Amino acid sequence: MKNTLFFTGIIVFLLSSFGEGRDQFPGLSLPVDPVIQSMVDSVSADSLEAYVRRLEGFYTRRVLTDSHKLAGQWIAQKYSDWNYPVEYDSVWVDSTYYNYTLSKWYEIGLRGFAQNIIAPVKGTVDSQSIYIYGGHYDSYGESIDPTFGSLYLPAPGAEDNASGTACVMECARLFKDKTWESSLKFIGFGSEELGYSSAHHYAMQAYLKGWDIKGMVGFDLVGSDASFLNQVVNSAWGNVSDELIEVYSTVAS
Repeated sequence: MKNTLFFTGIIVFLLSSFGEGRDQFPGLSLPVDPVIQSMVDSVSADSLEAYVRRLEGFYTRRVLTDSHKLAGQWIAQKYSDWNYPVEYDSVWVDSTYYNYTLSKWYEIGLRGFAQNIIAPVKGTVDSQSIYIYGGHYDSYGESIDPTFGSLYLPAPGAEDNASGTACVMECARLFKDKTWESSLKFIGFGSEELGYSSAHHYAMQAYLKGWDIKGMVGFDLVGSDASFLNQVVNSAWGNVSDELIEVYSTVAS
């Protein structure tokens, strides 16, 4: 199958799976492709909800907590259940964190390794070309008491970012029996809330080792309303935001 078809199709079915947002966009359309449509039809709302509910049930997924490690193990087990070989990418992090309420940095003394959880699929034609679908599975809680820190606060993180992790997992579930020309990687990033450390670590590996990453879809805060999308895209991309919003709107329709 064509890689561009897959890359576009995956965005279509994920946006479709959180279907309320589609009605907020203008009536733009794309030609219907049977492969894409079959993916859209195969999305399970029950599965997506089950993933989110399980992830928020860990109490907190704050990096370096025991429950964060258990969440990573649960994601890895799901990949294994779908017959993916599971890879672990260790990222060194410490518990220095920025308290947004007090606008100060704090160090509460814990250091250790977080895990990026990876389910790879080797391409059948051009295995050196890689497409990534990822989202961070850690969460974050905050207190006005800096001595209490954020390690022990409840941080279920249903929206930020069990929603994105659920999308990546649903991708993996739907494509577990398919083959693709290029290689795919479904990644749960273990430490986003501490300065994007896990994604930065992975990107540096890609750069230093010369990996041929053709593109990535990163899922964060999936299901947020259109006004929030505009806010995020505008703040992140400045002058090109209108073009990005148009693309999102076209795909979502």
